[in-house]
Parts: sequence; structure tokens; C-alpha cells
Amino acid sequence: MRDRLARWTRRRSQPLVVSAIVVVGCFLQAPGRLVRDTKLDLVVEPVGFLARTLHLWDPSASFGQLQNQAVGYLFPIGPYFAIGQTLGIPGWILQRAWFALLLLAGLWGALRVFEALGVGRPGSRVLGATVYGLSPSILTLVGFQSGAELPHALLPWVLLPLVVGAQRGAPRRAAALSGLAIVAMGGVNAAATAAVLVLPALWLLTRTPGPRRRALMGWWALSVVLATTWWGVALVLQGRYGLPFADFTETASITTATTSAVEVLRGTSNWVGYLVVGGRPWLQGAWSLVTLPAAVLATALVTAVGLGGLARRDLPERTFWAATLALAVLVMASGYTGPFGGGASGPVHDLLDGPLAAFRNLHKFGPVMAFPIAAGFAHGTAVLTSWCRRAWERNGRRTPVWVRPVAAGLALALLGLAAFPVVSGRVATLGSFEDVPDYWRETADWLNANSDGERALLLPGASFGEYEWGRTFNEPLQPLSDHPWAVRDLIPLGSVGAVRLLDGVEELLTTGTRSPALAPYLARAGVQYLVVRNDLDVRRVTAPRPQIVRSVLGGTPGLERVAAFGPEVEPLSVTTRLVPDVTGIAAETLRAVEIYEVAPDAARVTTYPTDDTQIVSGGPEALLPIGEVESLDGRATVLAGDERSALGDDDRWVLTDDLGHRDVNFGRVHTNASYVLTPEEDSPNTGRRPHDRLVVPGIEHQTTARNRGAAEIVASSYALGLARLPEAQPFAAFDGDPASVWRPSRTGSAQGQWVELRLDEPIDVETIGVEIPAARVGRGRVSRILVTTDAGRRESNLSASAGANGVSMPPGETETIRLTITDVQGGRNALEGPGISEVTIPGLEVQRPLVTPADRPDTLEGSRAPLIVLERDRADPFDLTRHDEELGMRRVVRLPEASVLRLTGAAAPTAGDGLIRLVDSLGSAGELDVDATSTWGGLPNFSPRRLIDGRPGTSWISDPSNPVPTVTLRWDEPRTLDEVRLRATGAPTERPSELRLESPSGDRDVVLDSSGVGEFRSLTTNEVTISFPTSVDPLSNATRAVGIAEVRFPALDDLSRPTLDPGASFTRACGEGPEVTIDDQVVTTSLSGTVQDLLEAHPLELTACGDPIALGPGRHQIDATSSDLFDPSRLVFREATATDTEAEPTISTAARPVVEDEWGRVHRTVTVGPGEQSYLAVSENFNDGWSATLEGRPLEAVRIDGWRQGFVVPAGEGGTVTMAFIPDRTYQVGLGLGALFVVALFLLALVRPSRSEQRAPSHGRALHPLLVVLIALVVAFVAGGPLALFVPLLLLLPDRDESLPFLAGLAYLGAGALVALNAGPGGNAFGAATQILAVEAITAVVISLVPTSWPPLPWLRTSPVDGRPTGSTDRTASPQGG
Repeated sequence: MRDRLARWTRRRSQPLVVSAIVVVGCFLQAPGRLVRDTKLDLVVEPVGFLARTLHLWDPSASFGQLQNQAVGYLFPIGPYFAIGQTLGIPGWILQRAWFALLLLAGLWGALRVFEALGVGRPGSRVLGATVYGLSPSILTLVGFQSGAELPHALLPWVLLPLVVGAQRGAPRRAAALSGLAIVAMGGVNAAATAAVLVLPALWLLTRTPGPRRRALMGWWALSVVLATTWWGVALVLQGRYGLPFADFTETASITTATTSAVEVLRGTSNWVGYLVVGGRPWLQGAWSLVTLPAAVLATALVTAVGLGGLARRDLPERTFWAATLALAVLVMASGYTGPFGGGASGPVHDLLDGPLAAFRNLHKFGPVMAFPIAAGFAHGTAVLTSWCRRAWERNGRRTPVWVRPVAAGLALALLGLAAFPVVSGRVATLGSFEDVPDYWRETADWLNANSDGERALLLPGASFGEYEWGRTFNEPLQPLSDHPWAVRDLIPLGSVGAVRLLDGVEELLTTGTRSPALAPYLARAGVQYLVVRNDLDVRRVTAPRPQIVRSVLGGTPGLERVAAFGPEVEPLSVTTRLVPDVTGIAAETLRAVEIYEVAPDAARVTTYPTDDTQIVSGGPEALLPIGEVESLDGRATVLAGDERSALGDDDRWVLTDDLGHRDVNFGRVHTNASYVLTPEEDSPNTGRRPHDRLVVPGIEHQTTARNRGAAEIVASSYALGLARLPEAQPFAAFDGDPASVWRPSRTGSAQGQWVELRLDEPIDVETIGVEIPAARVGRGRVSRILVTTDAGRRESNLSASAGANGVSMPPGETETIRLTITDVQGGRNALEGPGISEVTIPGLEVQRPLVTPADRPDTLEGSRAPLIVLERDRADPFDLTRHDEELGMRRVVRLPEASVLRLTGAAAPTAGDGLIRLVDSLGSAGELDVDATSTWGGLPNFSPRRLIDGRPGTSWISDPSNPVPTVTLRWDEPRTLDEVRLRATGAPTERPSELRLESPSGDRDVVLDSSGVGEFRSLTTNEVTISFPTSVDPLSNATRAVGIAEVRFPALDDLSRPTLDPGASFTRACGEGPEVTIDDQVVTTSLSGTVQDLLEAHPLELTACGDPIALGPGRHQIDATSSDLFDPSRLVFREATATDTEAEPTISTAARPVVEDEWGRVHRTVTVGPGEQSYLAVSENFNDGWSATLEGRPLEAVRIDGWRQGFVVPAGEGGTVTMAFIPDRTYQVGLGLGALFVVALFLLALVRPSRSEQRAPSHGRALHPLLVVLIALVVAFVAGGPLALFVPLLLLLPDRDESLPFLAGLAYLGAGALVALNAGPGGNAFGAATQILAVEAITAVVISLVPTSWPPLPWLRTSPVDGRPTGSTDRTASPQGG
């Protein structure tokens, strides 16, 4: 036994050395630290996670969900980590050993396949196997989603039994062994498993027909079924009952953007490898492979040798290998749209965004590409070494002894560069961590102890769990909490409605809005606790910063901070975004995790009377603004289009404009929606039909825009790149308001960007007015534009001065006016990019009103008058980088019946000097006067009077556009000053350490000590100007604002200061509020609120003057224009008999009592008391799989609030309601049946073959030349469009057996060299030259299958080689030699 082991070790010394290097490399990846890989549960609580996978429905996360392919973790990855944790092995060691196992499984499997097929020589086989085992396609994701790389690692082991079985042994046993390898692939990513199985299927198809092939194909098909049933049943159920989350993730245009032919062949076409978030690469290993020239050259050289080897006639089974390469290219490069991109990319995108969404990430076919490249490399290196040896022998010399070790060293160096992530420690993702912090475990323990089944909501939302202490991607509560929780993350698994529900909460945080309806909104959803994550890495997740979240939640009634865990944190902040109480927030302590309790108490099951059902036109998030208008407590709401057929007179239609027809970027959680589009308008970002998460599909349920005065308004781009800022829409340049600005995308230069107005009728004007935003620090400026019309083009300079520039038009009529930016001033990284604020065209007024849905159910005819809630989306006035999407409100409302309605609403103060003067007039002036060169955002909350009001909780803050802010103090009689005392506001504002005093009697430079006190040579004056130095805030690339809470000159202490009572009431009488025009009727309004509302620009209550408004059936135009001081933000029309203070709903019946009896994952029983017909509502996602019975009688299912599970309980005495998730039974049967099938596979593999199972071998076969040409044409066209012309050109190439391998390798090597010269996103990998060369190389490999005797042209004929006729052979010997 020892001798056999020694012989095996000597024979396997080369792969063993490589394996040792791989193992060491894996353990050098962030040693001692955990990295984000697949599931956090696997290294924290794998046993609990596996227990959850035994049921299809998981109520603990996402308000109830079907776990996405969680069953796939049952083998092998789940048990591996569970056993390792049980044995006490540290999690990081388990992770690195797992990485090594995957890489070595692929390497050794490829080696065995190459040996079985006779590819290459012993040494070159090891090299080829290493190329496959460490290919870029697996190194990109093995440290990030290792479970999804099991198909790559085990593909050779699926193929190997079929290779052997095609020649000898029992086909049954061969197929069963292949099936067992498929079992080991798991089902973590079913699409990836399905993708790689095309390779063994192609192997069988390329065998010669006969009994053995038929037997192999039949047994293998059965084995695939037996191997995948254990997770296949769950996949089918997920498709039937689960949310099609692939519809709401990245689109095909994103996933195929990097699939150029050169990157597909190199194995670096995964779009995630090019992704940079927060200034850091998403995957550092993949980033190195696409950006480092040495790694690019190494992988290109490997690929070039591989392609050359594939094109050689003496490669064993070259029909199979070349056909595999052609199939992989056909799939992976089909969606590329760059220069010389795929000829069928449009239909391919439609398929990938539709029925083939599961395969949208085409990199899942990467192993199918990597295997033939590795085989070609093994063969090609063998050919090269044989050629070198013969070259020495031709010169009469023996090969020197140093050649072999030098060659081995060069090969290792090449492969080391090609596998750069392994040797450089970059397989592990950035953000490794030692363990989940103890304070998160304490948080989970607190929730487990205090929750009674109610849900905790993590805030703020974020795409993934990315924390200052590490990148977990999954939330720490997922493995730690025993009770339900939820979070708004990137990939929804629960329901579209639940995502929209959480988007309503996130919108409040994003805009800094404190809503009195938030607590009832959360309690209605079953949320009892808010877990605020102050330790999020806000640089990467783009979530609202902790100070903003604290400001919103701390000022919201019904929310109370009840616990905090972890250390104090000082999160990053910028002076372009503040909070109203910036001084108080700066002084408060922020802990890493804080918990807020919601009042009233939440309940996970409740009842609502079916009487007084509110039928809402809008989404689930509309319940927030509706709840601010009147209480929804005790009322059921159902979305229009989602309602029951039986509605009564007591039910009511609630019309909102909340659900705008927008295009949503599913790759972001915040700032992800476009402006409201017209019904016919395509996405301004993608040019395709808009995408959104809709509970009830259909344009009739959405608020849409209409263009008036123009047919269309379009632009080359708007706003930022991935973020979408609706206020920067093209209409902003034509809306008649210079305060709004069209801004092009910030990705790249603004030069060449354009905005275009398309008119209904031709016009002929000599000049137009073009206005740009006022010049300021931190803002780019358009300095020159090109005006293009149907009649010609003219270029004009634009002045930076205020007001419109007169721009001459080309003479003649035109129906289009395009303004193209040809020159800009100001850096690309300015706080605000350049834009056009207004284009004035004589005699033309352009409007873009929003048209609300007209989707009131017909069954509501004759019911109560509707409630109409119209809202204008407001940006946070304390965020200088954002602006309102619209100024004023223009709406078109369509009513099916006449109604008499009363108008109320809200109007927001407009920040600016006028508002500051208004607020100052409401207090006393005092004996000390103050003014400043700027006030942050024009907000009275930060005006100069806050400096001297004697209240340290208030501050004056300068505007970031003011590089040298100054404050001037004045008083009547001269006084002698020799000391100044400053109290700084605190982070994030500038804290002055010195200042300059200027007065009529002299100037002084003052240095402040640590307490803010500065002494100076005395000045006798009645006026002093204080200048503050500033610095640049690197986070916002703008001047850091100066914040001063109090400034004191002790010599002035006896002077009276300005006073202001924030709690004092503020009113504007009838006629002094904003006017509202309804059709042709002008409605005057009054305003009421407090001085604090004015300070913080918080909306005031608006009330219409006069009688209620009578509206007939049909369309009604509603215009609420903004004034200098107030801008309407909400209009509410309700039944004239209703009152503003309506707190309790008028319903005929009370809610029926309900008591929980049993509450399990998939089976619940509750007792419902007697009463009228009611809805039984559960605070979990609606799903067709749930059913309910009352004492054995089935209940009708209904979706409540647009997302909650509900059932209709008939009137009567009540009783026991039993709820069950029916598909769970099928799921568990599938698990049991799948386990039996796996046992059957073992038996099929173990049973010895009988004599009757022996059949003649099935060899590879050559393809007909015409079929090869057809394949080459299809592949070249799909990969390169017109580059299919390479096919006839290469067919006419003489001596193809020798020239095509050289051409394939050299063409790709040239492409790789070009990529290395300009690597990375937007580089040469996506240029025309590299695409041409790569497609040429692919075509050469495929054409090499055509015999040189075809087509029968004289110059193509070549002499036989080694006594063999030229042509396509499938089984030829590898180059021999020592």
C-alpha cells in the first residue's frame, strides 16, 4: 500500500505541487477573518439556516417569503459548514478550505478528463487543468458566491464518467456516476447548473450513433432527473408561488455590456467585475483581472494558446471541443451591443428580460467556455514544447537540462499572473471581518426577549449589508434573530407591495420628513420595533446618514428610542446636507445600533369590517399621505384593480397621484426613480419601456404626464448616472421657471449633451432666450451652445450674468429645437453639474400636467363621494444637492360622477431671503443688528439672527457656495472690544480656529483657543465684520460651511438681542395663501401653522376660502401655483360634510375580536369572534399558496393594503379559522422523493454491470462541412454582426491546417495586447479593433473543422501528413515525445 502511494505521489508530483500552492494561496486570503461568501448564516448559524430550508414559506424575513433556492444549500455546502461548526473549526478556516476544495475539484477533474481523452502530454495536462481550475470565470466569484461556483468545479466530474462510458463499461453506471456529480453541484444556483449541463449533453450528441450512445443518452437523462428532483420541485414551486425577483434586478443591457468577444474568451465578461461602488471595486479579484495590464496579458496569452490548440487538426475530440467553444460564444456574446456587437442583440435582450431572465447573467456559461480553452492550452503547450525540442534536435544538439525547469518556471509565472487574485490575496472580497460584533448579538438577544412575534424593521434601507466593520451582505439579524424582521434591500423576495410599503418609509428618511402617520403606518404593517443601523458604511450603500435618520425618527410622534447597543459612532457627514436641529444632533451621542419602539402596538393578525373599505388608486405607500389626511385605524384598504367584486355604498374611492408612471432603476434602493413619464414615453435612461414594481399592472392605474404646447421633450441624458434625480428632467428647461434646471448626466463630460423640444406645429422665430443657473462656487457652467433646427444650426456663447441670453435662431420654420452643450466651464467634480435653467420661445408656453388614474371600480357607482389626495414630491430643503421635481402643482383629475367637495391641503415655505425677512419680522429686533454674506440654503433656521439670540441650540450656518463667509454686527454707540467668544455648531460644519475682525477703527486677526475664546488688541467701534476661513469638504467637493451657535463680545452683553418664539402661531388670512385654479374657478386660500414651521420650511395647513366646490363628471384641470413665499405641496378634496379633524372613521360595525391559538411557519389557527362580515388580515405578504377555512368552510382570499394576506370572514358567530400554506406539503414530498432518487442513483452506480450492458464504443464524429460553415456563420453573426464575412475569407485561406491555428492564436494575442494598453471599464476591451480580432480568432477555430479538401479549390489542396489524408478527424494522437 505504501509503495502504491509512493508511486502515485511520484506520478502526481506536478499536480500535487500546484494543489499545494493553491491551498496556501487560499489560506492567505485575509487570514483570520471572515469574508462575504454566499450566506452569512453558513458561518454564524448554519444549522438554524438548514432547518429553515425544510419549509417553503419563511415568515421571518421580508414580511414572509419563499426562500430563493435555499433548498440548494442542503447539500453539499450547508452540511459542510454545519459539520465544521459542530467540530469547532473556526469559520474563516472553513471558508478558505471550501475555496480550496472548489478550485482543486475543478483542477483535478479537468486533469482526469484530459488524461481520459489523451489531450496533451502529462506536464501540459497539468497546465491545462490549472487553467480550468483557476480560470478567471471562477476566480471572479469563488470568494463572493462560492455556492454558485459548484457547477464550475464539478463540471469535469460530470463529463468524466460519460467520456469513459462512451468507450467501455456499462452506460447505466457511467450515467449514474455523472448524475452523482450533478447532485454534488447542489441547487444554490439552478440556472448555473443547467448552463453547464449543455457541455456533457454536447458530448453525447457528438458521439457516433449506435446502441451505446442511445443507452448513454437515455440513462443520463434519467440520472439528471434523479439528481435534480430534490431541488427541482422547490424550483417549480418557487416559479409558481414565489416573486419573480429576476424581473426586479439588473437588466440585460447591464449584464451584457461587458460581454465583448475578447472578454468572453478570456473569462472576464462578468459585469460585476467592472463594478465600482463608493470608489472601491465591488470584487477586488475580478477588478485586478480586468484592469492590471500584466494580468490581462497573461490571461490573453493563455487564451491565445488555447485557441491555437483548439484549431489544430491533431487535437483529440476536436469536434467536441470546437463545438463547445462555438456554443459558449453563441450564448455569452449574443447580447453585446458595442462596436461590431451581436447581430441579434435586440431579440436576445428581450428574451433575457423576459422568459430567459434566469439566464440574464450569461457568465453562468463561463465553465462551458473555460473547458475547451483549457483543453486547447494543454494541447497547444504540448505542441509548442515538441516544436522546441525538434528545433534543438535539428541543430544536432540535445535539449539542455536547464530547459525543463526554466520552462516550468515560466509556465508557473504565466499561470500565476493569470490567476493573480490567488497569488495576491484578492480572491476574498473587500470588507473582511473577524466576526459579527457582539453588539449585534446583543441587539438580537434584546429583540428575542422583548418581541412577541411582532416584526422589527431595519433602517435605513440599503442594497446590501455593508457595515463599517465589514461587508456581510446578508443582515446580521438573519442568522441571529428568532423573531420576524424586515429590511428594504436590493433584491425583493416577499412581494412587490411590501417593497413599495418600505419605499414609503425610505422616502421619508431620504427627504428628511417627519410624518405623524408613520407610526400608525408601521403598526398596521405589524412592525413593533425599528432597528437603526448607525454602523452602515454610507459611502457604499448611499443610505441616508445616521444624523438624518435620528432627526426624522426622533421628531416623529409615536416613536420612542428604547435601547442602544455598541460603541459611539461618528458617521461621515457633509455640509451640503444638514438637519433642522443640527446643533442638538451634533451634541448627541450616536450608538452603533439603536432601537425605537412603535406606538400603537403592532399585531400580526387583525380584522377590519368590510363596510367602509377604502379602494385606493395608488400603491401601498399611498397609505402614508392618506393617513396624514385622516385616520385609517379600523379601516380596510384595497388597491383599485385588486378589489373584490362585492362592494357597497359604504365603501369609498380614494384617488391619489402617488403611483407615478416612472422608470425605476432596480439596482438602487434610494434615488432610483425617473420623473413621471407620459403613457407613450420610453425610459429616458435605457430607451426601452419603463420598468417599475407594480402591484396591479396597467397604465390605467398610474398617474401619467401630458405635454401641452409641445409634442415631446427629450434629452440625451439627465441627472446622475445610476442615481436618478427627477428635478433635472428635460422639461425643467422649458417650464417657465428659472429655479428649475435640466442637467445632463454627470458620467463623462457635459459637452455634446443636448435637450430637444419637438413641437406640434412649425414655428418661425428669430431669437430665443436661454438662461443658465447663476454662477456660484462649486457649480459647473454652460458657456457655449449649438442650436439646431429643421432650418439649420447656429452656435452662441452664453453669459454667466443673471437673466436670459438672446440666442439667434437659424432663419426658417422648424418643428424641432435642439440645444447642444459645446463648451462648459468648471470642473467635472463640481458640487452641481452644468445645466440649462430656462429656454424662452416667443409665443410658446409649455406645460406638463400630471393626469391621475381613472380606475374607480364600476361597482362603486352611487357610493360616497371620493377622497382625493394630491401631493407634490418635495426634496429635503436641508439638502443642497436636491430640488423639488415640480414647482407648483398641475393636475388633471377625472371623476366618474358629480361631487361636492371641500378643499384643504398644505403649502411649504419657499426658502430664500424673503422667508428669512418674514421670520425676522415675527420677532423683536433688539439693540444688536446682524447680517451675513450668506445663509445656508436660504433657511431662516440658520439665519444670522440665530448667532445672537442667546440660545446655544440654534446656529448661523454659511452657504457652501460662500468661500469667505462674513458676519457683520452693528449697534448704536461705539464700544471697546478686546475679546470674542465663539461656540461652534459642531460636525459637520467648519469649526473656526481663527478669524478676522474688520471695523472702521481697524482690523484684527484673532486666534481662538480650544474653548473658542480669542483676545485681541482693543477696537472702539459700533460695527464689526467677522470673516471666517473655510476649507474644502472632500466628500462633497465644496466649501465646508461655517457653523456658529453663538458669538459674543463681552462688551456688548448688556445690549438686547433679537427674540423669536418658535412655538407662536402663524397665519395668513383668506386670499393671502397660494391660489388654486380649478378649471376656470379661482379658489383663494388661507394658511396656518407655527413659526417653527417657517424656520424649518415645514408645510403649513392650507384651507380654501368660501363654499365647497361642485365638480361635475369628467376631466378637471387643477392648478396650484407657487408664490414667492409658499409653494402648494398637498391638495385634499373630500366630501363637504367631512371635517378636517376627522380622527375616527365613520363605520357601521366594530372590528371583530381575534385571538391567536397556534402560530407556526406554515400552519396557523385563530379564533374570530362574532360580528358582521369582515376581513381577517395577516401582516405577512399575500400569496396564492395560503388558504383558510372557517370551521371547514373555505374563505375567499383577498389582498389588503396592496400586500397583506387577507381572507373574507362571513357574518355570524365566528369560530376557528385555520390557515395553511398548501404548497409546503408538495415541497416536503419533493424533498423526500429527491432523497430517494439520490439513493437510487447510488444504487445504479454501485450495481455491477451485466454482460448484456456491454456495447461497442461510441467515438466522436466529424461534422459535415456545410454544417460547420453554417455554424461558423451563425456564431460569427451573433457575436460580431457583419464580421460573419470572416467565414468565406477564412475558407479561402490556403493550407488551413497550418495557418488557422497560428491565425487564431495571433489574432487573439493581438486583441489581448490592445486590451492591456487600455484596460478597465470603457477601455479597449470594448473597442472595434479588439472585437474584430477576437471574432476572427473564434471563426478560425470553427472553420478549422472544415476539411482542407473542402471546398474543392486547387489552391486549398495539401499533401497528406504522416500518411494520413488531410481533413477533419476526431480522434488523433497528441504530439508524442519525452
